[in-house]
Amino acid sequence: MKKLLFQYVTPFPSSISKCIWNFNSKPRVLFFSNEAKTLDSFFPPPTDDALFDQLIAVERNRASIVPILEEWVGEGHPIKLDNLRHIIKGLRKHRRSKHALQIFEWIDVSNRLQLSPRDIAVRVDLIQKTRGLEAAEKYFYSIPIHLRADKVYGALLNCYAHRKAVEKAECVMQKLRKEFGYVHCLAFTVMMNLYSKVGKFEELHSLAQEMEETRVIVDKFFYTIRLNAYATARDVDGMEMLLKKMEADHVMIADWVVCYTIVANAYIRAGDFDKALAAVKKCEHLTRRQRTEREYECLLTLYGSMGRKGDVYRIWNEYKGVGKSRNSGYLSMISALEKLDDLDAMEKIVEEWESHKTYFDKRIPNFLVSVYCKRGNLKKAEAIVERIVESGQKARADTWSRMACGYCENKQMDKAVQALKKTILAAHTQAKLPLRLLASCLTYLESNGNYQAAEDIIKLLKKRDMVSEEFEQRLEDYIRKGKAGKLRQQIHP
Repeated sequence: MKKLLFQYVTPFPSSISKCIWNFNSKPRVLFFSNEAKTLDSFFPPPTDDALFDQLIAVERNRASIVPILEEWVGEGHPIKLDNLRHIIKGLRKHRRSKHALQIFEWIDVSNRLQLSPRDIAVRVDLIQKTRGLEAAEKYFYSIPIHLRADKVYGALLNCYAHRKAVEKAECVMQKLRKEFGYVHCLAFTVMMNLYSKVGKFEELHSLAQEMEETRVIVDKFFYTIRLNAYATARDVDGMEMLLKKMEADHVMIADWVVCYTIVANAYIRAGDFDKALAAVKKCEHLTRRQRTEREYECLLTLYGSMGRKGDVYRIWNEYKGVGKSRNSGYLSMISALEKLDDLDAMEKIVEEWESHKTYFDKRIPNFLVSVYCKRGNLKKAEAIVERIVESGQKARADTWSRMACGYCENKQMDKAVQALKKTILAAHTQAKLPLRLLASCLTYLESNGNYQAAEDIIKLLKKRDMVSEEFEQRLEDYIRKGKAGKLRQQIHP
């Protein structure tokens, strides 16, 4: 692979005559033509986008965004609830849950605006993500009863489902049935997904039957979850019966690529490659007229899983023939070739991606690092990370995490500890670390009497605000009695 692997390339418009850089927050280029402009047109009044730019520029740490809001209002800029909703949505999209929650708290203190049940539902979700389930429950029960609409209960239900609190989720579901008389498809979908995750397939199918009897309007996720449940439970007969029912319903809208992918993977796990191939061919037939890039990528993955190299290259050539290949397409092809155990061909595709890419996509180098670590070729994995750094990019937390796991699996624990530290330093606030990796490194340090290094890692985690109550509990489950007694005191004094 080339020396300048993963170099960032951005296409630059050729017809630009002038540009202005905005240094108020994040650098931004504004392009315009040679037409005469007044000075006022270059500097329009501040908008909620300008406020969002200031808020998003705050680093992912404990810094509060409240002073920025106060300064904005103090300068006389109008601020409306719709503006704040737009900003909260943007912050959530960027996974800035803590800062989005601070906006709600600022609204409370300022007493300027009145939240709707939809706003309250969003706040419940944000509290659960940033402070845990108990804090979300406490806030929920502080909400006046007249504001506890179905959307708010739905948010609480989603919190319970996320934490796999089955009994509490069932209680909320029953509350929705009794108090509101009608349960939206989304609530059923959340419960079905929860039952699927915890292996309660009878309860899942009972819910599906209830939906059919009460004629709840279903969406495509309803069938996807049911198919996946049958596949997970290895109930091939049930899966086939549901698929036939779906195929016979010409009114139903389904994501056939996802459905046949689930079915094909279930057959592959069962060792029935003939039926798996038939399912993939059916998927290929259904999408033949207007096949999207995503559908090509699914076909590449499926044929790779079945070891059908000829079909992989056939689909790849078709994919490249319909237009410019996306990064995700290259990733699917690289993954398929890795499944085929053809690393030489995989590396050639990586070189092709290098010569065609228009922007850096961390998923591809991360995948390569995982592949080489899994196969014990740590030198090649290290070379990938070195090339990322040499190209001007910054190795991210998920890249270092993969390297740390690779070192652990190959018993190079000193290097694993160093990579773990780099993972923590590169991670954003409240990021989740692989607990098995963290526990392995901490236990290794303490078993060798290096208590100070272990304590330094714990302090670093706390400084980065990465030690939540749930994290403490789960980490203690990994680090058992005896060796890690002192570490538990550091984590949870």
